[in-house]
Amino acid sequence: MKTTTADKYFSLFIRIRDAHDGYIGRCSTCGRVGNIKKMDCGHYIKRQFSATRFSEENCHLQCKNCNNFLQGNDTKFKEYITAKHGEKTVLLLEASKRQSVKRSANDLKQLADYYKKKAIELARDKGIEIW
Repeated sequence: MKTTTADKYFSLFIRIRDAHDGYIGRCSTCGRVGNIKKMDCGHYIKRQFSATRFSEENCHLQCKNCNNFLQGNDTKFKEYITAKHGEKTVLLLEASKRQSVKRSANDLKQLADYYKKKAIELARDKGIEIW
């Protein structure tokens, strides 16, 4: 299985998790409000670092401007994660990026299945249809 399938369902879960009013969510870095279908799952520690790629504490809803054009708006992202999860979490995330994690095809399938199930359950609980 490709990483992209696991990424798809992880991203879907994060965006649904961070929705606060139906399909509406707030960018974790600039505060812009928008439709979660048109927003991103932003990674404080970038996806290339495998140890934090699927970390729920590392990932939060971001608008496309912050995630893409501002390369994650890292200063504001760090402030957000510190306020939400604490400085210890930020330090652990930053230290984890030095670790290499190799995921097998089976690992990725399990991640995809897990986050697909979580996304479906959370969407149902929030009255959101999966797109």
